[in-house]
Amino acid sequence: MQTQQSYAKFKENISLTKSVITGVIMLWFKIIFLSVFFVVLLSLGRALFFLSSSDTKSDKQMVNALTLRIILSIFAVILLVIGYFSGLIQPNIP
Repeated sequence: MQTQQSYAKFKENISLTKSVITGVIMLWFKIIFLSVFFVVLLSLGRALFFLSSSDTKSDKQMVNALTLRIILSIFAVILLVIGYFSGLIQPNIP
């Protein structure tokens, strides 16, 4: 009887630990995704700033900012696909 109770308590603790770990991983995933999204917006703003400048050096900087935005956008889409298929994010479909 004592063994069954301790086994049930052990199973409950493992289940609780798994849910806490999953929650932490989901939180870090969302933080990373939002950080990438924020950097994409900053890069787009930087490109807009260089677009308004009329300098040859600004053209090169604008192209670099837009290249960074494209690379980070592709990375964000890959993160979304990984998150969806691993179960870290779920669509809110009623």
